[in-house]
Amino acid sequence: MPSTNRHQLWYVATLILAIAGCSAIGSPSAKPSPIAVQPDSDSPGSTGPAASASPASAAAGDTWLIVGRTGEETVRVILDSTLEDLVSLPLGVPDATWGRILTATPRDRTTVVEHLVVQPGLGGPRQEIDGQWRLPMVGLDPLPVGVSADRSTIVLVEQATPTTSRFAVLDMNLATEPRIIELAGAFAYDALSPDGAILYVAEHVADPLAGRYQVRAVDTATGYLRDAIIVDK
Repeated sequence: MPSTNRHQLWYVATLILAIAGCSAIGSPSAKPSPIAVQPDSDSPGSTGPAASASPASAAAGDTWLIVGRTGEETVRVILDSTLEDLVSLPLGVPDATWGRILTATPRDRTTVVEHLVVQPGLGGPRQEIDGQWRLPMVGLDPLPVGVSADRSTIVLVEQATPTTSRFAVLDMNLATEPRIIELAGAFAYDALSPDGAILYVAEHVADPLAGRYQVRAVDTATGYLRDAIIVDK
């Protein structure tokens, strides 16, 4: 994709109508409230990071694009017709309408987990847990995962060692202590069942064939690793 800088752009989604109090999600005639734009310090006409610009909003039938750059911790909402920046959002797991985003931010000794409502100023449930955790990534997908399809369960991962792997299971309301699952061996997040009851993990197996792994199932309520091997690759 042509670009004026060295960053590789990736498009995450092509429609977002949940921002700024849009009253009819999914309706092409819905017109959201204006969002003030804060341009980058290197943007043409900008006088610095705090420079203000005229409010921008999507006209009827226009599309809001969510665009990210590889290696950045935020994504930007821009207008398809003009490529104007509207607002920056934290990188996380969105719901189907991009009305909420689940984020996990490691600090020195703790991790802040937030279930943000996408609107100017953001806001929503927040929990700080011990340890340095992050939302899992799978393959080359640009967005993190780790949230069940029914939005009830969150799974975070810790930096694994060759002998121990740990996962933190949280409820989406962020009101209870996380359940820590510790497995002996090198395991990586693979998937989460739609209801959050089963965590699928890829167990890396010592083998002459480099990269061999097998998929196992873990009960998130108890941390029990089932004996059965689901896939062996």
